[in-house]
Amino acid sequence: MDQFVAHWANLLPRPHRNRGKVIGLSLRELAEGLELFLDALCAPDIQEAKGLERQGNKKIEQAGVTLDGIAELNAAEAAFISG
Repeated sequence: MDQFVAHWANLLPRPHRNRGKVIGLSLRELAEGLELFLDALCAPDIQEAKGLERQGNKKIEQAGVTLDGIAELNAAEAAFISG
């Protein structure tokens, strides 16, 4: 997962630069959420595990919201191409 995130951290050439930024940010958020799930598995008590699980879910949900930015880029690109 770390290599995948690192790959998308590299800037893409134009006109795909913004698309790469959105994908990279989304993957970082997803990775952070998954890390929180791993931390939850190692938590010393159930309350801490539940808290970490909630934080992980929020990060993963945010990754989905961030990735929705691709739809906005696609719409803008389509509008530009159609003139």
